Amino acid sequence: MKIKEVNIDNLTTLANFLIKNNTNQIVVESNDFKNNNDLFFFCVEITTKILSIKFGNLEDGIVDIDKLSHSNFNTIKEILINAAIDLQLNIEDIDFPSNIASIEYIINTNFVLRDYKMVIKKNNKKFIIDFDIIVIN
Repeated sequence: MKIKEVNIDNLTTLANFLIKNNTNQIVVESNDFKNNNDLFFFCVEITTKILSIKFGNLEDGIVDIDKLSHSNFNTIKEILINAAIDLQLNIEDIDFPSNIASIEYIINTNFVLRDYKMVIKKNNKKFIIDFDIIVIN
């Protein structure tokens, strides 16, 4: 296995690198990852940046979550899997008639990354996103 170290200090550059990576396995390391809370918010930030680049509008990169398909999310999931990040998405119908998105973060104190959640509510839908790290040997 050929290993190449690349230093990237910008989230947008990292997101573009992951998108263009194809199927090469990448491990993202940072001294900023002190705990699962830091890791969770990194996963949120890189996911939203990739969504913005791939599916955001041209003016400001804003993504309309109502227009995203399961195929779009699978594209993001595949990009993240190559970086050893497992994204899970569950969509539920709820009573939330607003067309303005509400975003909540569920932070658990048991320090298991999968238990941290990003919840987006919009137009009677609830999008529950969580992450896990894939251990590579």
